[in-house]
Order: sequence, then structure tokens, then C-alpha cells
Amino acid sequence: LATVNFAMLSQGIVFKRGPSHPPTPVWQAYVVLDTLAVSIALMANGLPADVVLLAAATLFALCEIITTTELLQGLSNEGVFAVGVLFVVSAAIDKTQALEPMMKFFLGSPKSIQVAQTKLFLTLGAFGSVFNNTPLVAVMIPIVKRWCAAQDFPVAQFMMPLSFVTMLSACLTSMGSSTNLLAVNLVPEADIKFFDLFPAG
Repeated sequence: LATVNFAMLSQGIVFKRGPSHPPTPVWQAYVVLDTLAVSIALMANGLPADVVLLAAATLFALCEIITTTELLQGLSNEGVFAVGVLFVVSAAIDKTQALEPMMKFFLGSPKSIQVAQTKLFLTLGAFGSVFNNTPLVAVMIPIVKRWCAAQDFPVAQFMMPLSFVTMLSACLTSMGSSTNLLAVNLVPEADIKFFDLFPAG
């Protein structure tokens, strides 16, 4: 990273953003790259992602890489707000175990791991198409762990399938993933409806 930074500074690289924007000074790209690298390292070492990303965004605003208005617009984005609300709902569901009886009904008591994984795929495929995949995974991990313990299945064989099937089912609706929500908000003229992604998904 230090080598890349030195090369950029020594060459005086100026990034062009297009005819409607002035050239970006090299030091701003330097700050963004370094902040990104440090943020990834901090999150990899266990710091909360929301704290790290908010600190990074605040640093960009202080350095005038983004404006205060852009910072606040990002925090007030409908997609970000929707995902945040869903995380609050997922925490409430986890504490009350409200979905436990429903998931036990759908998952049942299969005799083999293959049948159990198939039931998990079908159940989460249905849920993942109408719920955002990130909080859905957060809700389902403890439920699946308890279910695996009750059925005497190795939990390691269910965590990655859980993640993959929720990502796949998220392609079916605009609510399915955070990126879908972001696209809906950034391109309002496209008029993306809830099930518009279903044929392609």
C-alpha cells in the first residue's frame, strides 16, 4: 500500500470524474485508499462495522472529499434505513424466538443431512425472496444452530448453504438484498417494482 501511495504521489496522478466534475486531487484518492485498507483491517480484527464505516465517512467529510450534505444523504438513504429497521426486527425475533415454531414446522425432523439441506434450501428460498437477505441470515443462524443440535447434525454443513441460498433467493425481488434496495433508490426513473427482478432471478 505504501508503494502504491508513493507511486501515485510521485507521478502527481489526478483522477478525472467526467466533464461535469473537476479533476480529483491525488491526495483525496490517497486518503480514500488508505482509509479503505485500514477499515477492512479494523473490521477483520473485530471492530463493529457500523462504527468503522461511520468514522470513515466522517473523515471523508472533514477532508472535504464528500460534503456534509452527501454524508447526511447517505445516512438518510431509504435503503440504508430499511436494512437498519430490519436488523432491529431480526434482533427482536432472535430474543423472542418468535420464528422457532414456524421453522421447526418447515424444517421438521429429517433423517439425513441431504434431506435436511434440501428442506433448508426450500424454506430459506421462500423467505429470502421477500425479506432482506442480510438480517434474514442474522435471524436464521441461531435458529439453524439450535435445530442442528436438536437433530444431531454437524452445524458446519449448514452455515454456508444458509448463506448461499439466501443470496440466491435475494435476486428474486427488489427487497431481497441491500444492493437491490440501493439500485431502486439511486435509479428512481427505472421504476423498479417489487417483483420486476423475478424473471431474471
